[in-house]
Order: sequence, then C-alpha cells, then structure tokens
Amino acid sequence: MNGRAELIEKISSGREELDDLLHQIRGDQRLLTVLPGIWSIKDLLAHFSWRANRAANLYGVLSRGDTPLDEDITLDQLNARVYAENQNRPLDDVRREEHAAYQALLSLAAEAPEGDLFEQNRFAWTQDNPFVSWSINNTYSHDEEHIGDVQGWLKADR
Repeated sequence: MNGRAELIEKISSGREELDDLLHQIRGDQRLLTVLPGIWSIKDLLAHFSWRANRAANLYGVLSRGDTPLDEDITLDQLNARVYAENQNRPLDDVRREEHAAYQALLSLAAEAPEGDLFEQNRFAWTQDNPFVSWSINNTYSHDEEHIGDVQGWLKADR
C-alpha cells in the first residue's frame, strides 16, 4: 500500500464493483437465499455493514488509547449472530446501514492521521500490523471474497 490516495482509490473502486453488481439484482431477488451459507444479498449487506462498523469502532477505541475487548467467539459464531440479528430487518434499513458503514471507513481512510493508518507499531493491539490492514480487510479485500459468489449466482440465474 503506497499511501492514503491508493487506499481511497482501492476502497472506492471496490465499492463501484459491488454497486455495479447490486444494480443488476432486482429488489425482490435480494431476499432470496442464493449465496453460500444460505445467505441472501440482504444478509451479505448486513455482513458487510457489521464488518465495516467493527473496523471503524476498533479504530475509535485504539485512537483513544483504549484496548479493545476480546470476544471469546469464533468468526463463524460472529457471522451467525449478525445473520440472526438482521433477519427481521427491512432490506432498505440494512442497505442504508451498510452504506453508512462503508462511508465511515472511507472517511476514516481520508481523515485519520497517516501515522495511525500506516505505522506498523502505532497501536500495540494490532501486533505490529498497521491499522490500514483492518481497513483493507473490511472493505475491498473482504468484498472480493463475496463478489465472486454474487457473480456466479447472476450468471447461473440468467
């Protein structure tokens, strides 16, 4: 990663790819369980929202000099909890929240001090990994893992 401008460009272009895919899906199709793990597009958006919010909140905790609470829970358990928490929420609410979470991470990439983002040892809790890796892993890099599933479903549905 060569700095803030590249980070913002990758987050933005990754988002454009996701939005392009989502525009191909009708509203009612976003509720069908068509993705691995019996997820719908709505479930995927809730998952993206939770991850982006988690990263933004983590930055807030670390930048205040606090230590995040460790949860004794697996990633699969966290995903199941997010899935359950969002089952009865309207698609429009999930979509708005996901967009706001994305905007929060994009703003963090644009406004956080460069040292907070890119210095390896800035936050002890990250174990010598720069915080930017959290931003990457909760935006375009993570989205790529799921975009292939959405593309595969769209091809099969046509």
